[in-house]
Amino acid sequence: MKSFILHLTPLLLLSSMFITSCSRPKICDHSVILTDADKSTPIAEVYSVEEWIHLDNDEQCAIKSHVKIIEANGLIYILERGFHNKVLVFDSNGKFVKKIGVVGQGPGEYSGPIDFAVDSSDGSVTILTEPSTAYKYDADNRFIMSKKLDETLLHHIAHGPKGFVASTDHLTYTEGEHAYLLYWFDNDLNFLGKAIKVLDIQMPQIAFRGQLASLDDKVIYNDYFTNRVYDCTSPGASDTLLSYSYAKQMPLEMYLGMNYFDNQRNYDHTLSVIDLKDGVAINSFLTGSHNVFIVGFDGDVKSFGSVVMPMETYNGTDGTLLSPIQIDEYYHRWHDRAIKQPDHTPDPEDNMMIMRWKFND
Repeated sequence: MKSFILHLTPLLLLSSMFITSCSRPKICDHSVILTDADKSTPIAEVYSVEEWIHLDNDEQCAIKSHVKIIEANGLIYILERGFHNKVLVFDSNGKFVKKIGVVGQGPGEYSGPIDFAVDSSDGSVTILTEPSTAYKYDADNRFIMSKKLDETLLHHIAHGPKGFVASTDHLTYTEGEHAYLLYWFDNDLNFLGKAIKVLDIQMPQIAFRGQLASLDDKVIYNDYFTNRVYDCTSPGASDTLLSYSYAKQMPLEMYLGMNYFDNQRNYDHTLSVIDLKDGVAINSFLTGSHNVFIVGFDGDVKSFGSVVMPMETYNGTDGTLLSPIQIDEYYHRWHDRAIKQPDHTPDPEDNMMIMRWKFND
């Protein structure tokens, strides 16, 4: 369900503008091996832009930087960082509706939000803050409760049909052998279980992370370090939906310190994953070139070439995808592309837009 959150360095942002395709990967022991290729594919053959959503341009809802976007019950929720450090809510046309909660240190007030989840069954919003504390608000923005979830450093949270799922992203330092990748909680944020021990090597707090999100009736976790896609809907258990590998896999020790940025062109690794109904779209960096693969959970693989893709993508409703586009990015990357354009010319002072799009069948 993508959608995904990956904050790239300027070098990575520059390199992610073009994506190179590859030859058909092999299927080996129920795992997909992704390999490099040399063809190109135009945008029109890969995906279609359905609409541009112009978000209200007002100081109470201006967006400097976003962390995550969720679409649920006809509303678009955006965790903004920089101006408000809150979850901002817009309707499907981009009209500002409300802010969730109050930033502060008092009862029911939060600070330092790092992720959030929406329960589509009742419209409640749960905000995850450091260190691993959750604040829950009902659909009318009334504070319900706050709770320290665990001593473990949790970085992501999502809501599914059986409660909440949280993840450490392997980025935890305080629990040693007691640290796990996935944690489950009921709707009242009571601990239910955990699974998958974190990697032995202590991953640093760099921009490179995995992704946890809800999609339809599942909660899916994309592990960018181990190249696995997990169904973690059921408390205390996870199923591997997909495992993939590369010919020249990035060694785990390369993620330590500045090694990753110094060696990113020397190895194959995952940059981001978009969750789809029956598979995923994988944006990979293979020894110097970008590649996008659509991989089904049945092992079927489609590969695409030098096509311009949105830098960040989240799952919308009805199988659509939502990509936040700042105005300067629009003019730099999208204004002259052969895609559906906004219904009116964006002003440089406008608020961020959202591009709704989907992969072609």
